[in-house]
Amino acid sequence: MNRIMAIDYGDKRVGIALTDPLKIVVSGYITLKNDKKLMNEIVKICNEKNVDKIVIGIPYNEEYKIGTSAKKIMDFVEKLDIFFKELSYNIEIYGEDERYTTTYANEILKELKVKNKRKKDVVDQIAASKMLTSFLNNKNRERLK
Repeated sequence: MNRIMAIDYGDKRVGIALTDPLKIVVSGYITLKNDKKLMNEIVKICNEKNVDKIVIGIPYNEEYKIGTSAKKIMDFVEKLDIFFKELSYNIEIYGEDERYTTTYANEILKELKVKNKRKKDVVDQIAASKMLTSFLNNKNRERLK
């Protein structure tokens, strides 16, 4: 059985969340550095966890339009799609509105009284988990690639 991966893409860190094989439970998985190894690390996770769909958070603005931040994400989506095609991977890539997911994650960590150093490690995973949960509940999915 395959899983769905969510990516909360940031300039410094990238949060990864995964579903269980039945696509019922969503869990934060790992936070990766956004460096030259990022694409290879994503592919490695896809192999190890049998990922067939990726959901990437799109930071739409209040008018539900693509802003400056979203353009960076769309560039990343394009590079990721090319990278997968070069490896002959057939992975569907979807977009999901990620507005307020980091705020949501920070509120949870504040309630749990998590220390700042630990927050950096998990905030992006929680944001990715929130986004993936929304994707699973959303019937109008936006396929990007």
